[in-house]
Amino acid sequence: MQPFARPLGDAAKKARAAINLTQRQVAGRIGADARSVLNIENYKGNPKMQILFPPVRELQIDAREVFHPKMGRKHHAIRHQRFAVEACDEALAEALLPVVESVLKILREKNAAKSGGIARNQKSLPFPKGQQTLSVMGPFLRLASF
Repeated sequence: MQPFARPLGDAAKKARAAINLTQRQVAGRIGADARSVLNIENYKGNPKMQILFPPVRELQIDAREVFHPKMGRKHHAIRHQRFAVEACDEALAEALLPVVESVLKILREKNAAKSGGIARNQKSLPFPKGQQTLSVMGPFLRLASF
């Protein structure tokens, strides 16, 4: 077995399971034989890049999970957020950055103060460049225009 086969297979299985697809469905989405997906997930063979690239892209497998599995994040929400941000263009990512930083600051302060939870009271932050505010209420975020 190739040294990368186990982390690749495990990452593919985990990503496929997270979006509730079968091996056959993944194969259909990428235009490949279901046997190719099965082989990757069962740590078999040494797939060529044209076989490997489509499922990695379709399943949004983080390269760190394959090449540095000990560095990978376990929780799917972190992976999902990373891919959501990476799908933004530069202008949108730039607009999101101060919002995300502000929300993280509030959540970290609340977690430090409450040691394990978000306070029930509401905090509002000014939204960059506009007449909007970002409200943090419990675990929910709301953007309100005025």
